[in-house]
Amino acid sequence: LVPMFKQSEENLQAEVDSCKGDNGYHSADNLHEMSKNSTEVFIDDSTKQRVNNDNFKYDKVNFKYDADTDSYTCPQGKILNFLFMQKGKSTYKCAECVQCPAKLECIKKSKYKYLYRGGHEHLVEQNRAKLLSDEGRREYQKRMYTVEPVFWQYKI
Repeated sequence: LVPMFKQSEENLQAEVDSCKGDNGYHSADNLHEMSKNSTEVFIDDSTKQRVNNDNFKYDKVNFKYDADTDSYTCPQGKILNFLFMQKGKSTYKCAECVQCPAKLECIKKSKYKYLYRGGHEHLVEQNRAKLLSDEGRREYQKRMYTVEPVFWQYKI
């Protein structure tokens, strides 16, 4: 994404104020690199359909992160505390899983629930929240009638 973005600015000989990408470009690294400039970025996130979806109730996207306490809260209100960091990823563990009524639905093969958080995870969360907002939906939808028709024309 970043090389194409830079090439677009070079071709246009101007700063690009908005960048939209499909979920093939979705990564914490791309969001991090794009955050270094003032461009408004909308990169589709395939996990956004899991937010507040009962079929994915215990997916990571439905656990709330608290930066002040560096912990997550699960949909049952249990806390997952920071354990350690390794290779740039933090590990969180819930110690209350044994008595939890949702254990079988939440944890498949482990005794406890673990979550992992990368260094740029906050950018992924911000992007997802933006895409789910009314304004974000409208803005990303513009991609369907500005960019996608060009791809279609080249394919035929």
